[in-house]
Parts: sequence; structure tokens; C-alpha cells
Amino acid sequence: MMNDAFSKLAPFIKDYIYRNNWESLRDIQVASCNVIFNSDDNLLLTSSTASGKTEAAFLPILTDIYNNPSSSVSILYISPLKALINDQFSRLNELLKEADLKVTKWHGDASQNRKDKIITEPNGIIQITPESLEALLMNKTSDVYKMFSDLRYIVIDEIHYFIGTERGIQLNSCLTRLSRIINHVPRRIGLSATLKDYSEVEIWLNSDTKRNCSTPKCDSKTRTISLMLESYNDKKEFYESLYKNSLNQKCIVFSESRASVEENVSSLKEMAKINKTDDVYYTHHGSVSTNLREDTEDLMKNTDKKIVTCATLTLELGIDLGNLDRIIETSTPFSVSSFVQRLGRSGRRNGKSVMLFLFDKSETEKKENFYENIDFDIIMCIAIIEIYLKEKWVEPLIIPKYPYEILYHQTISYIVSVHSITPASLASYMLTIEAFKNITKEDYKILLNHLIKIGHLELTDSNELIIGQKIDKMVNNYKFFSVFQNKLEYVVYGDSKQIGTITENVKIGSKLKLAGRTWEVTSIDENKFKVYTKQSSGESVNTWKSNITTNIDFKIINKMKEILLGNEVYPYLKDNSRKLLEKNRNIFKKNKMDEKIVINSVDDKIIFPFLGTKALTTLSYIIQNEGYNNEILKCNGIPLGIKVNGLITEKNVKDIVNKIINDKIKIEDIKLDDIEINKKYSEYIPECLKEKEFRYDILSINKLKEELNYTLKK
Repeated sequence: MMNDAFSKLAPFIKDYIYRNNWESLRDIQVASCNVIFNSDDNLLLTSSTASGKTEAAFLPILTDIYNNPSSSVSILYISPLKALINDQFSRLNELLKEADLKVTKWHGDASQNRKDKIITEPNGIIQITPESLEALLMNKTSDVYKMFSDLRYIVIDEIHYFIGTERGIQLNSCLTRLSRIINHVPRRIGLSATLKDYSEVEIWLNSDTKRNCSTPKCDSKTRTISLMLESYNDKKEFYESLYKNSLNQKCIVFSESRASVEENVSSLKEMAKINKTDDVYYTHHGSVSTNLREDTEDLMKNTDKKIVTCATLTLELGIDLGNLDRIIETSTPFSVSSFVQRLGRSGRRNGKSVMLFLFDKSETEKKENFYENIDFDIIMCIAIIEIYLKEKWVEPLIIPKYPYEILYHQTISYIVSVHSITPASLASYMLTIEAFKNITKEDYKILLNHLIKIGHLELTDSNELIIGQKIDKMVNNYKFFSVFQNKLEYVVYGDSKQIGTITENVKIGSKLKLAGRTWEVTSIDENKFKVYTKQSSGESVNTWKSNITTNIDFKIINKMKEILLGNEVYPYLKDNSRKLLEKNRNIFKKNKMDEKIVINSVDDKIIFPFLGTKALTTLSYIIQNEGYNNEILKCNGIPLGIKVNGLITEKNVKDIVNKIINDKIKIEDIKLDDIEINKKYSEYIPECLKEKEFRYDILSINKLKEELNYTLKK
């Protein structure tokens, strides 16, 4: 079968394989060839990082284009990150060295000349982000038809990153709009490294295509995994360990916040200076300038030098960074999926993934409430490791039913592209897009009437909807193409070049940390939102505050409880972390946290039901409805409890739980006062629709009941 697949490949691809001394095609590449050559199915390729997925997708589809040339752009490659596009650009150019096919990057930083040329001479492959695809559909509809009239394939990289997110809903809608413009449906290929249940992804990939999806089950090479987890009570000791464990190692040091990244890289630079070793430390996060990030990516990929990059999730996805020796974590990833992605960053060449968890616990002071002295972040880290090692489980993908904010965005975008349209035709167009299948005509009518009322749409004398003058400025700004929040940013300049951005107000003379250095603000241009600095030293004022909400699956929370109640010794725990786990277990068991429903705290009462975030939020609203003011309690940043401001007894809570289990409380019964949906376009959605979205997408009475039943049976 392998020889059969190889024999069908285009000559230039065979030459590429010979040139790179491949001994054979991998199983996933053979399977992909069989699907592409022998069916009309969409294709989902899922396997570990560096298993050859990209080649598996492109070898057969490039062969198909070679044998049956397209009269337009033939392949549309969609990526969540510009950096991933740039990475794949180099790989595809190497593959296409001897073929008459061009690869064109199409994003905000790409060459405008190349974009203009492919509009007039459409050919080959376009690499694009969802935002740039949105811009094309919205402002260049006539060009879109010419560019993609004979489009054959759409390749979606890191597909798991999109599904269930606002960007994913936007992309789903844009792909349908593209197919309607060109009057045919290209085949879709999804690539992912962290999937467990394929069914939801297959449904998403098939949206509005009327095709089946094939997902080959291929055994990828087994990797050995080496893990270590240690905590430190002294900050100096923590940074010494971070320095020693990254010394002479090509690695990424991951942190969950930009503040931690900057602190880590500054401390490592200082340690190198003290120990008279090379400064090989770099920074990579969303606020570092594109040029500096790309320089770091190129250096990691193209050198064997043992460099260390401190990063947030910006380096989590599949950019090829060469052969990394290890991954170091200085905080707990908030999902199993994230853990798996990062683990896969190392061992791409030698098959051995190495990950070290190093936790700074130096600033942990004994708290008045006993539960505040439990290191739930480390317990969650152990839970995530155990779930993956023993079950190979990752979080299920959850697709929202009522994405009104994206419907608003796509409605405005589509009207801009067609200039005017009747409400009936608009409803017929938008509500037949798979992403909006649950939204009724009645709801859409409410939304459209509201948009007319607030001036975002206008109804002409001929009963057609057009864009309202009130939002002319908004739709003509590039920031409209994205559906995620755009914070007000100041561009920071230092050493005569752009070094990044900050979202906080700073003053002249204040200091900030960015791109691994400390900078002193010398001047500020408030009109152009520019901050000018010079290199300095000392403490910084920027805190990199984040409004990211943490949504933890019940399986992780339940495993945390099991760990705290158990006695298992985990081999990857070192001395300090082993002692810390034992201390945490003693606190948990001594205070009978698994038995008590209500725990007295210093000021209020705390309920620890050990539920996933969605169920916990639902319970919080139900308790509120029962007359007890409360708020979600986060421990080490993890939503774990409900803090009740008032008198509540164990009997009260049991009565509420019994009502839930016995279906005495319906989701429709929950009163929703002061709901918060902090999405980019939430302010333009009428309250009744926001309430419906919150009730059925944010809350879940069924999930709450299911998790309560599971917990009570145990």
C-alpha cells in the first residue's frame, strides 16, 4: 500500500523525498494519500507533533493539482498564527522548488506587491489567517471570485485551536461565504495534534459541505516521556534551579502570564551575568514586537546553539523550532490539551519528550483560612499529568449554540460586501450558515431591529438594509476584521526600534519590562499612542493584567480531589514537591473538605462542591436565586468554591442540591441579574438575546446535575 501511494505522487514530490533521504512514507502520509486519491471525503489528520501531518496533507493534494491544474488559487491554507504561516511558508517553498506553483502569504505583515500580483494572476497556494480571509470577503468580493473560482482544497492547521471559539465560529461562517461566492465547495483538510474525540471536529469540518469526513487511525511513533516537578520556598533557590535546568539546553520556559515571562527572562539574564555564562535568553509573547518574535523563532529553528526562550502560549502551537532538548513550566497549564501541546514541543527528533515543572512558592505566607494554604495549582498540575499519562484524555470540544456576537459581526461584514439587502434575503443567507443553525428567525429579527434602533443599520425606502453612518468608522478600521477583544495599546520604542506594546498607562520616568529588558520611559506621544524609552534597570511598573477567564473541566477537578484524598506517590515529584503534596493532603483530610458541604471562613461561608467551571457557575446562580448572595471563589487562580455572603447552613445547601437532582429547578427558572458577557461585540446585542446566550451557553443545569450525581455516588 505504501509503494502504491508513493507511485501516485507527482515527480517533483518524489524528488523532494529522495533529496531529503526519506526511507519510506509514514503511515499517516499513506493513509492521507488513500483518502485524497480514492474518495471525495474531507480529511481530518490528527497525530502527535512532528509526525508528518503537514506533508501528509500536502503530498497528495499537490499531486492532484499537478495532475489536474487549477485555473485559480488551488489551495487555501488557514492558520491561527502569522508565525505558523511564516514557518509553513519556508517548508512549502522547499517542497515546491521544482513545481510551477507559488506560495503567497496573505496577512497584515505580508508583502502588498505579492498580494496584488496574485489577484491579477491567481495561482498556487495562499496562506491566510481568519481575519485576513474576513477582510477579503468583506472588501474584495469581486476579486475573491477570480482568485478562488477553481479552489480545490482548504487546509486548516491546528484545527482544535478554532473549534468552540469565537474565531472558529467566524472561520466556519467565512468558509461558507467563500463557497457561496465561488459556487462550489472545496474539500477541507483539518490538522491537529491534541484531539481525543473526533466526532465534533468532523461535524465542524463538514459544515455546509455535504461531504463525509475520513479520519485515518494511524499509530504515530511512541515517545518516551520524562517528567519532573519541584517547588521552592526560596526565590533565589527557584531562579538558581531555573538557571541550572536550562543551562546548555535548547528549551522553552513556559509561563501563563507575560509578567512571569518577563520576570523569568530578566532573572536568567542576571544569573548568567553573575555566573559569567553567555546571555542566550529570549522573550516571546503577544506584547513583544513581531520582528523580535520572528527573530527569536528563526534563531531557534536555524541554530544548534543552546538558547532559552521564555514564552506564553504564543509558542504552544506547531511552529517548527528545531530539536528542543526540554520544556520547562513555571506555572500550571490550565488544560490537558495545553499540556499535551507543550509536551510535544520537545523530542521531535529523538522521540524523548522532557518536561520540568518548577514552582516558585517563596511568597506563600500562611493564610487565616485553612483552604487558602492548599497549593491547588500544583495539585491541578499533578491531576493534568495523571489524566494524560493514564488515560490519554484531553478536553472535549464545546461548540456554542447561540453565538450572537459573531452573528452580529458576520451580518455587518456581509452587508458591507453586498452594499444592501432586504431583511428576508439577509435572514435566508445568514441563518442557513451551519454556525448559526440554532438561531431562530424571531431572534434574528430582534437583533436586526435592535441594530436599526442603535444606528448600526439603516432601512432604505426600498426596504433594504445598509450600514448605518454611526459605524462607518468602525467597519473601515482593520480591527473590525477580528472578533477577539482589541485592547487600547501603546507602541513601545527603545534603541530606535519598536520593541512591543503595553496596555497600561505609564508616566515619564517610570520603568517597564518588555522583551527581556527593563526600559525607562523618556517621552509619551498620547495622540499617536507611542511610548519612547531607554534601557535601564530596576523594578518595573507594568503588571500585564489579564482578563482571561479560566474554564476547568470536571474531570480535572475530580482528579484533584482524588489526589488530595489518596496516598499515591508520584515518581516525578522531587523532595520539596513530595513534602508539599503531603502537607496539602493533611490539610485537606484534617479539615474534612470531602465531607463538609459548608466551610466557615473568616468572614463568610464557603461551599466546595468540586465541580467543573460551567457547573460551578450554574450552582452559584441557583444559590443566588435561593436568596444567598455569593461569588465564585478562586484558589491559586482556579475556580473551586462559592463564597456565600450571608447565613447558609449545610441543610440549606442539601435542600438546593436535592432540588437540582430531582429536576425541581429548570434552567429557565434561574434569574439572571447583571450577567456579564465580555466579548468584543456584546454591547451591541439586545439584553434578551444576551440572557439567552448566557443561560444556554455559559450555564448548564444538565451538566450540574450530572456532576452532582457523580460526586454524591462516590
